[in-house]
Amino acid sequence: MPNIDCLFIKPNSQKRIFQDLSKGLSGIEPPLWLILTAAYLRDKGLSAAVIDAEAENLNIAETIENAIKYNPLLVAVVVSGTNPSASTINMSSAGEFLNELKKKYPKVSTAISGLHPSALPKRTLEEEKVDFVIEGEGFKTYLELIEALKN
Repeated sequence: MPNIDCLFIKPNSQKRIFQDLSKGLSGIEPPLWLILTAAYLRDKGLSAAVIDAEAENLNIAETIENAIKYNPLLVAVVVSGTNPSASTINMSSAGEFLNELKKKYPKVSTAISGLHPSALPKRTLEEEKVDFVIEGEGFKTYLELIEALKN
């Protein structure tokens, strides 16, 4: 039985994108869409949490180990950024996280959302190791998906 309905992950993209400049010279953007979606789900009576691997400076292995401790029904990656193109830039880290998560825990249900997955849902589903692609803002879709997974 899951301990939490949905665990939202913001993978750590800084090192991959900015390389050595990431050491104190790149800004870390708050995971606004993750927080808003988690709050929406909580308001609807579900349990939700957020791991911001970028702010916590976690690598993929550390992020996965922290995620599994929650025993989530669904692990969701929201690929976002203030700049619309930031979503595509962050896809490589999101994809790598999902790939490694599925290798280690193949039975965990996964979803991805954000601007890039919304713009290219079919391609995202084909290219990434993910069970569900959420188009648009996703508030109601995440709610309906979790309710379907519970049933």
